[in-house]
Amino acid sequence: MPIHPKAQDAAPMIMYEWKMFKPSAKMLRIIQTVDDPRRAQLGQVLNENYAGAVFLLSFLLHARNLADFLFMRPNANEESDDVVAEHFFETPDEWRNRMVEPGPYLTGNKARMYQVLARPRFGRVEYGRLSLRKWDVDAITREVSQGWEVFWDSLSHEKQGWFDVVPPA
Repeated sequence: MPIHPKAQDAAPMIMYEWKMFKPSAKMLRIIQTVDDPRRAQLGQVLNENYAGAVFLLSFLLHARNLADFLFMRPNANEESDDVVAEHFFETPDEWRNRMVEPGPYLTGNKARMYQVLARPRFGRVEYGRLSLRKWDVDAITREVSQGWEVFWDSLSHEKQGWFDVVPPA
């Protein structure tokens, strides 16, 4: 299958995920650094007990969406509207041959990430409260960023232009 007919239309949506992922990771690093003066400012704006959860939830949501985009393969037997990286290439093998796979942290924590981000479900109970201490933000950032860099560097300049996104108002 050549490039998906809606790939160009979907590209800004993917870039939005990337542009939201990076600052949410930055905010988590601020929250984790006790002597960062910006941490106190965040605590004044948001209840300090919940600031970490607010940014962690955003971070995990965008990390999951990017990981699915980068590492997921569409199911050939089902009609799916998932947008995945291979949709931006002339053939699926053009992307698959790059052998971009999730790293060990994302692989080992995929089910937990999906449960934590799901609507209230009994399966979430076993994972407990959403806590920054329970997640390796650096590992997630590294593994998603490595996949993104391969994807981005694999696109022509013309296709990279499809990914322009206007920040939300």
